[in-house]
Amino acid sequence: ETTDGGDTYTKNVETTSDVTLPTPTKDGYDFGGWYENSGFTGSAVTAVPEGTEGGKTYYAQWTCETPVFDIKIKDENPVVFSGESIELTVVGSNIATDATYQWYKKNGESYDELAGETTDKLTIAEATVNDAGNYKCKVTNGTCSAENNYTVKMYHIKGLTDNWTTPFEFEKSG
Repeated sequence: ETTDGGDTYTKNVETTSDVTLPTPTKDGYDFGGWYENSGFTGSAVTAVPEGTEGGKTYYAQWTCETPVFDIKIKDENPVVFSGESIELTVVGSNIATDATYQWYKKNGESYDELAGETTDKLTIAEATVNDAGNYKCKVTNGTCSAENNYTVKMYHIKGLTDNWTTPFEFEKSG
């Protein structure tokens, strides 16, 4: 007997009245009902009818939930200076515990996959102006996925000297 997130429900029964089938849950998915066939044709079954005898198998129909998320920057401060670290984090809902992540950085008109960046966080230590730009994360729940972008703007101090009476000039990239 499998009901908690499984794909089938099998039970030997001898019913003297209708037996309601359980409603299982599965992280990252919506339950679409029990069916008498693996093709999910016909109507969903909600109960084993009175008078049923012997082994009966029902098939669970699952529809993945599309992840809904934003990308947040550490400390919610969009201003990053050269030499500081950048930490982008996926924050959202409908994200399964076994969801997969992939980060990308825009390069011209397309995005390059950032090898090894496969968690809900992207950290760039000691960032430089070359790290400015548009980043994207793809989150996948089973067969459903969603993407979101975040633009990192970098600042560095131009012509910094020990003379603190000189005003700072900032150059922005990104």
